Amino acid sequence: VYRVRRTDSRRSAWRRLPHVLRGTAARWSYGVAALALILIGTQIAPLPLAAMVSRIPAALSFDQTREDPRPSVAVMPFATMSGGGVEQSYFADGLTEDVTTALARNSELQVIARDSTYAVRGQDSDVRKLGEKLGVSYVVEGSARREGDRLRVSAQLIDVKTGAHLWSRSFDRQVADVFTVQSELTTEIVAQLAPYIGRSEAAAAAQRPTDNLQAYDLVLQARDRYRHGANDAKGLQEARALYQRALEMDPAYAAARAGLALTYIADVAQRADGQTAGLDTGLSEARQAVRLDPNLALGYQVISFGLAVQGDYSGGLQAATRAVELNPNDPDSMMALAKAQVRFGEYDEAVSNAERARRLHPMAPEYYAYVHGQALYAADRREEAATVISECLVRAPQDANCLLIQAALQVSSGDIAAAQLTMAKLIKAHPTFSLEAERDYRRFGDRPLMDDFLRDLARAKAPETA
Repeated sequence: VYRVRRTDSRRSAWRRLPHVLRGTAARWSYGVAALALILIGTQIAPLPLAAMVSRIPAALSFDQTREDPRPSVAVMPFATMSGGGVEQSYFADGLTEDVTTALARNSELQVIARDSTYAVRGQDSDVRKLGEKLGVSYVVEGSARREGDRLRVSAQLIDVKTGAHLWSRSFDRQVADVFTVQSELTTEIVAQLAPYIGRSEAAAAAQRPTDNLQAYDLVLQARDRYRHGANDAKGLQEARALYQRALEMDPAYAAARAGLALTYIADVAQRADGQTAGLDTGLSEARQAVRLDPNLALGYQVISFGLAVQGDYSGGLQAATRAVELNPNDPDSMMALAKAQVRFGEYDEAVSNAERARRLHPMAPEYYAYVHGQALYAADRREEAATVISECLVRAPQDANCLLIQAALQVSSGDIAAAQLTMAKLIKAHPTFSLEAERDYRRFGDRPLMDDFLRDLARAKAPETA
């Protein structure tokens, strides 16, 4: 059953931010950390998320007192109630993700990222505490049961503050009606939370992504096998094969084509040998996906990611911007956009988008903190940047990007000795780091800040070559 709840606290739960390194991101589910992951660079494998829930000191959390007047909602993972003794959690998870994505298209709502809701799965049954952790006013909870050709879905929307059930609904349909069920769930939840449903959002929710249910089932399995940001070569290859099978059944299935594209681009991004075979294939598949469905935010996320891997940062910025326009609640796209804006000198906008992304993904991996800290550094808000980067390093002490920004911050504050210690730690953890590579990477684009940054790193005794 799905419910929506409301919390007393309007502040998000950054103070208890747990640790997760997965994409989402980087979160598709979507997720996708389109441009973000490649622009951010090397990631350090984190501890399990549950182990990090209570490890972040409150003093390191950034201020989120600025309220967003839009209703905030989290769609919790649907409970799986499969018949015949067959476990099909991927199907319930897929429903959860699709309902979350459909809700996120509505710009009048704040919709918490799928990865954040899964991070707290099973941790707390108390509605108030759950709402406080996720920083939301409402929670949707539900269950799904697929038995033969029958589909049963129950959902509730709960006000976290009062525990009142604002809306509940049960569906007993044919499995073939799964997209209709998703559309009705989304439309009715939005009707409870927003003054009106825009025609474009309603039309998008009602659109069937495919008429082939076998293809849809294969896509759900593929998304379950591999999520963007995961360092799982086997899962990536298995997901690719599933997407290819789905496209054999329905060549016009845009989401399947975007998912397939991601597997090619992510494979290139994760290689240590610098080989780019597969990148052109990935970009071609992603572009075909948006030709098939011009409103597919996921397609633009993947294009943005691929262009960043290719070094076309201007094109990546344009694609990331379009992805955010199509899905204003996708934190991975928003963080990717923030990273690109730093490169092009749009520092205040980058800070704003990074903060929005972190509100939407309160359980985000540390690269979110890195991009936020980098944007604050670029905007000359150095004390705030130091706080955020410190948060990153509590969670991932060897994170290359956060160590790098910390060294620059320490030089700019006059603490050269501390900066040199930080640089030594960075080089020990990442011996291939060099000023030469950093100069080529152009973390701050061609802006004057890039030269200042390199000078500060040199003062911290960064090596010229590896």
